Amino acid sequence: MRIQSIETNGCRAIADRKYDLPPFAEGKNLVAVVGPPASGKTSLLDVIAAGKEVVAPYGTQPAPSDLVRQGFAECKIIIDWGLTEDEEDFAAIDGPPRTEAIVRRQGLPDTDGDPGLVALLERYSHYPGYGKIDYFPDDRGIPQHAVVGPDLVVDQQMRRLSRGPGKYAALSRFTRTALTGADEGRTGETLKELFHKLCPWKKLVGIGGLGSPVFHSSSGVETPLDRLSASEAMAFLFAATFVMVGLHDSVVLIDTPELRFGPGDGARVLRELMGFAPTTQFIVATADPAVIDLVGPSGTVSLGAA
Repeated sequence: MRIQSIETNGCRAIADRKYDLPPFAEGKNLVAVVGPPASGKTSLLDVIAAGKEVVAPYGTQPAPSDLVRQGFAECKIIIDWGLTEDEEDFAAIDGPPRTEAIVRRQGLPDTDGDPGLVALLERYSHYPGYGKIDYFPDDRGIPQHAVVGPDLVVDQQMRRLSRGPGKYAALSRFTRTALTGADEGRTGETLKELFHKLCPWKKLVGIGGLGSPVFHSSSGVETPLDRLSASEAMAFLFAATFVMVGLHDSVVLIDTPELRFGPGDGARVLRELMGFAPTTQFIVATADPAVIDLVGPSGTVSLGAA
């Protein structure tokens, strides 16, 4: 699953235009949305997530007031999609894979999209063979106390394109299952390996007495999850989410990938995530020179000042 272009009209905080994304290819699966402050980088990611959710929702649709520009009665979001061969077979669509959403301040939205494409975009499972859309917003974090539904997949489906740290409350529970479950340790080992790549000075080693993940430094010092540094916790958030949700053949939106990392570490973490999920399209909103250098000029979508 890929996004080829987004066209907007009347959307809050971004210009009315068509945003063509660089062609996807393995090894060239990273797109950077760049521009000066207040140019709409975050808003473009929000619009992508909303354009999908209005047509083919995982969870609750976004509020019109969060999408429609002040003084406008409605906004339009058109997304052109690219599908893998398996997705084309599943969707069996007649015509180009395109969705259109018209969101109104008053009244129900209008949507248009081939039923097979809508069914594909609505499909949600943690099976890594199913492509998904996922959003890491700039308010992400791991809450100490939050409610997680009894069915982890259903709980996450409702939250995946939402804002707020609540959707990451499930990571501890997922880690306990991965490290102690009945899958012969394969998921747990994958999680351990990916976390260590994102955070080379720490290792995920097990579950503590209170059921929280436990980490060791290179010197053997033990650290529970709630005592990790901000950058270490962010590395765990990325590693556990990618493994839990199965983010392969997917579209991953990341606002400020450098968030809470040191200089250059945002680009390094992205490089490792791209290696873990080479068939996933990464669309990031960033002002980090290291991330922009990693993408290169051909991989950027530039926004002007709002």
